[in-house]
Order: sequence, then structure tokens, then C-alpha cells
Amino acid sequence: MNPAIALSLVAAVVGALVALLSLRFGSAPGWRQYRSFSLVAATAAFFCGCDAVATMGISHRAIVAFTHAQNAAAGLHCVAWLVYVQGRLGTPARASHRIVRDVLLVLAVLWLLPIRGLLLTDEVTAFPVTWLGLRYEVAQSTTVGSLSFLVFLGALVIPMVRYARGARRGRLDALLHLLAMGAILLAAVNDSLVASSILKMPFLLSLSFLGAVVAMGMAFTNDFVASARELERLSVELETQVTNRTGELLAAESALLRAEKLAAVGQLAAGVAHEINNPAGALAANLAYLREEIVRGKLPSDARECLEESEEAVARIAKIVAQLLDSGLEAADRAHSDRSVLLLPIVQTALALANAWIGSHVTTSVDVPATLSVRADESSLVQVLVHLIVNAAHAIPKGRDGHVALAAVKDGERVRLAIKDNGSGMSPETERRMFEPFFTTKTQGEGTGLGLSVSLGIVRSMDGELKVLTSAAGTAVEVVLRAGELLPAERAGAPRSGPSAVVTNVLVVDDDVAVARAVRRLLGATMKVEVAGTVGTALSTLFEEPYDVILSDLQMPGGGGRRLFQELLAVSPETARRVVFFSGGSPSAADAELIAKHGISFLTKPLVVEDFLAAARRVVEQAGSPASARTAD
Repeated sequence: MNPAIALSLVAAVVGALVALLSLRFGSAPGWRQYRSFSLVAATAAFFCGCDAVATMGISHRAIVAFTHAQNAAAGLHCVAWLVYVQGRLGTPARASHRIVRDVLLVLAVLWLLPIRGLLLTDEVTAFPVTWLGLRYEVAQSTTVGSLSFLVFLGALVIPMVRYARGARRGRLDALLHLLAMGAILLAAVNDSLVASSILKMPFLLSLSFLGAVVAMGMAFTNDFVASARELERLSVELETQVTNRTGELLAAESALLRAEKLAAVGQLAAGVAHEINNPAGALAANLAYLREEIVRGKLPSDARECLEESEEAVARIAKIVAQLLDSGLEAADRAHSDRSVLLLPIVQTALALANAWIGSHVTTSVDVPATLSVRADESSLVQVLVHLIVNAAHAIPKGRDGHVALAAVKDGERVRLAIKDNGSGMSPETERRMFEPFFTTKTQGEGTGLGLSVSLGIVRSMDGELKVLTSAAGTAVEVVLRAGELLPAERAGAPRSGPSAVVTNVLVVDDDVAVARAVRRLLGATMKVEVAGTVGTALSTLFEEPYDVILSDLQMPGGGGRRLFQELLAVSPETARRVVFFSGGSPSAADAELIAKHGISFLTKPLVVEDFLAAARRVVEQAGSPASARTAD
């Protein structure tokens, strides 16, 4: 194989590969402009393949046929360059450029037509290149054929001019394109002069096509590197922006949550202030009135009335505080809800209590199996059901035949108790806010707006759920509780014997001096009461003198009631069993666990004498009379 054939075949193969790669590159986003270069490379590969037959010594007829195909490929190659340059530069084609492109297409088609004597003669001229040892055989062109080839060469000048402008501005890709097309143009001129026997040189178009393809490969590589760098820059920039925006979003979300919490706290504070200030105002006015009268040296005739009103005001405040605490019972002590209780007696008790608030236009019905039991605290569940039944009755307008139905079914490990009414339902706003503390649709003085929030807290404290479904046909509230063990119906409402033990001496442990003194006054009329202001003082006192009951505040500095109980338990378990906790707030999770584990009685402030006496008598009954004296180990 002579060098000319080898060079032409290598150029044809490289051109075909570049055509395939260009198609592949052109399918990627942002690289569509390279798709048209596949036509440039494909036509160059075809031209080089035809060029290889010039030194093969084949028949004259075959040489003429290959020359027709080769010159048609040259015309299509020029058209491909025009299309590629237009797409790469992204500029619309001028009318003159479109005319040139159409003329080139017509000429390329003419070269493919087998019209004898139009573009080529039947004469084949042979000329040697002795210094290379080559012998070319070339079909001679007619005048029309020579002119068409000149048109092809002239058409290459158009994209070359456009790239020359870019090269003057320092664009490397424009310079590479200009050099590639310039090499093709010079090689085409050389081949034309060789075919006309003016020059004694080898054909150079195959070599120029190979050089052009290599130059385009360099241009594509530069574009790929630049694109990769730009992609990396954009990726880093986008990642930075995402990080910054995520931080801003988290900060905005955090600020929004803080604002919502502050708004909720403000709403809660406003509700608490409204509900407490009224009884607090009456209490303060009565106390000021009594103080002024006592300073004057006399006890007013309405002193008893003032005291009764003050007690009522304190009771109202205590009730509101208790309801607020109940509304946050989700993490409270669950020991009281672990016992199985029959559901039907609880429902009947709640219905009997609620009848006082149910109008005559509302009827009720109960469908609860007698043996169905749940794990719950009876009194707490009665409180929830009373509120739900009253709410259901109040949702039915007067003048309408109303009905409230209570029905319960067992669903696997759960019991579902539904309270349904045929009232007017709730608006979307009411449904959205129904569990908010102090939100109520009732008129002023008819309700505090704590009922549903308290009920939700109580039900959740018993590991249950409270679901509300509303429609134009009424509202259905479903209380879902854990199913209890199977119990006989006759155990419901069994009376319990009351405590009969006597309490004679009590130690009150509280860091609030006013509270401790008040409790001592409250209990001092019937028993001996001593006061300790710290846990350390209480421990020292208990090691010196015995007490029937130790009433300790749960939340105090130095560990509070929890520390007091644990230290007593380590030294004197019998004394530890005499501890009764009381507090103005809900016990923490750790305190609730301690209370549940050891069965410690827990009372809320303000202290109610009857509740304390009941808890104290239980302590004395369980622990017995205290020893006459104790000493530390």
C-alpha cells in the first residue's frame, strides 16, 4: 500500500470516528451545536475514501464515477461548514448565505447525476510524482465542472471571514477553526493545480482534512475543559447558595416558630390573666377591706360574707390552674391509668353528672357493653366525658329535637368510645382552634375555653387519643383508650371503706415561708405542725423527732422533695413511706416516675384540708405509728 492510499484511508477512518463522537456530544445538554459538525466530518471521511482510488490503478470508468462522488462530497462538505458555523455562532443566516448554501446543494446534486460530459469528460489523465514514487490517474473536468469546484472553494471563504473576526479578538477556538478551513482551502487549490498539470505535487486534501479534524478535536477538548470548569464553578456556587439559603430558611423557620410560640404564650397569658384577675380582684378587695376594718379596731358585720367570697375566689383560681396543669398531662404520671376499670359505670356516672347542663330538648342514649373495660383513671375519665357530653348538648340549638349518643366498641387492643350529636357542627376556624387553651365559642361567663385542651391532656396521659369529626349533620368525638382486662359487671361501683387512722403531728417542708406558715395555720387547729425551710433542715429534724406525716414541697432548691425521699429511703425506709408530696405545678418526668414507683401521694397547691387528711390517714394506716425516736447511723 502506497503512502497516498494509507493517508487517505487513515483520514477517512478518523473523520468517521469524529462524526460519531460529534453526534454523541451533540446529544448532551448545552452541546447541541456540535451535532452539525458530524456532517462536516462525515463528508470529509467520504471524500478521503474516494481520494484513495486515485493511485490504485483501477479502470477509467470507475475513476470517473469516484470523481463524481468525491466532488459531490466536496460540495456537501462546504454546505456542512456553513450550517455548523451558523449553529455554533448562534446567529441567523443572512439571505446571501442562504443563497450560497442552496447553490452548493444544487451543484452537489448535479455531481451525483450521471450526466455524461456535463461536469467531467471521459478522458483520464495520468501524471507521476517521481520524488514520492506515486502515479495519479484523474478524470478531467469540463469548464462547468471546474467552475463548480471554484464555487465550492469560494463558499469556504464565508465562514473563514467570520472566524477571522473572532481570531482578531483573541478567541482560541475561532483561530483553530480558521486554521482548519484555511488548510482545506489551500489544499483544494493545490489539488486543482495538480489536476490541471500545473504543479507536480501530491494531492493534499486528505492530509488537510486530517489536520482539520485534529484541530477540531483540540477545539472540542478546549470547549469540554471550559465547560467542565464552568460546571464545577456553578456547582460550587450552587452548593454555597443552597447552604446559605438553607441556613436562611432554617433561621426564618426558627424565627417563625419562636414568633408562633410567643404568640401562643401571649394568647395563653392573656387568657390566664383574664380568668384569674377577676377572682383575684375580688380576693384583693375583700382582704383590703377586712384589713382596714381590723385596723380601725372592729370586725365588720359582713366579715363572714367577705371570707366566703374570698374562699370562692381562691377556689376559682385553683381550678383554673389545675385545668392548665391538666392540659399539659401528656408526659405526666401514668400510674393511675394502668388499672382496668369497667367503662359502662363511668359513662353512666358522667351522664348523670352532665344531666344538670343538658336541656330538655336533648335526649341521650348509651350503647356500651357491660363487661367492656379500659385502662384509665375513673375520676379523670368521668371529667372528660362530662365535658364532652355537655359540649355535645350545647352544640344543638334550642328548638331542635336533639340527641347525644354514646357508643363503645372494642377494636383490637383499643376501645373506641364515640359521643355523637346532631347539632350544627363546627366551622373550619373552630375546628382548627378547638384545642387551644381559652378558645371558646360560648358567650362571656359560660366557659373558660379550657375544657377540650384539658380533656386532650387527660386522655393522652392515659395513653389514649381524642379525635373529632365534624359535619353539617353534627359532631362526633371519639375517645380511644387502651383495652383493659375482662372484669365482671358487678364489680362496678363497689363501695370502699374510708380511712380511720388519726394524724397527730406533721412536718411541713417548704422553702416558701408564706406557704409554710399558711399551711401551719390551716392544720394547726387539730394537730401539731412543725415547719422546715430546706431539705437539710428537714433531714436533721426527722433524725431527732418522729412525725406521722411529712408534707414536702416537690420543687425546692437543693433537690427538693425527691432528694428528701431518696435520702430517707436509704436511711429509714419506714420514715420515707410517710412522705406526701405537694406542689404548685405538674411533677417532672423523673418525679412522676418516682411517685408511681413508690406509690407516693401527690397533692396540688393550694392545699385542701380534706385531701390532705385523706392522704395523711392512708400514710398512717400503711406505715403505722412512728417510732419514739430515730438516730442517724
